[in-house]
Amino acid sequence: MPIDRAVEHRALAAQVWRQFFELFVKTKGQREHVMQRFHLTPNDAKTLALLDSSEAKPMGALAEACCTDASNATWVVDRLESLGLVERRAVPGDRRVKLVALTTRGAKTRNAVMQAMHEPPLEVLALDRNDLVALGKILDKIPLVASGGEQTLVDTAAMPKTRRRTRSLATQHR
Repeated sequence: MPIDRAVEHRALAAQVWRQFFELFVKTKGQREHVMQRFHLTPNDAKTLALLDSSEAKPMGALAEACCTDASNATWVVDRLESLGLVERRAVPGDRRVKLVALTTRGAKTRNAVMQAMHEPPLEVLALDRNDLVALGKILDKIPLVASGGEQTLVDTAAMPKTRRRTRSLATQHR
């Protein structure tokens, strides 16, 4: 791509990204309402979204997926545990590793939160069917940041550990 086209492409991408960001900011109230309804903080909601009812996650992996350090992840898990949404489990043969698992109540809450978070905002509902189909096809083309040797457009190794995003985190919110 010649330099002029590359600059033009980058400027257009920046304009579109600003539009996405503005929509995200404008609809913040909808997400905050969901979290308030369930008495969750943004970190609580993110952590719940990362947990799967069929499998417990090691505390360290949860911290990395949340882009945070172990002490902050411990604080969030403590809070979720006090709400009866998660429980800690020991790993047989390794007392140093703690697993975090959803409780039955946690799994129900997680599903309800995700269902509410996936409700489209009025701005998206206002689009007609053809625009929604076109937007969906465009969004399907955007590669997600990946880990584990998968191809990615973002060099996650160059990012600080607390800023890395994994495919599993991104797909949980789609």
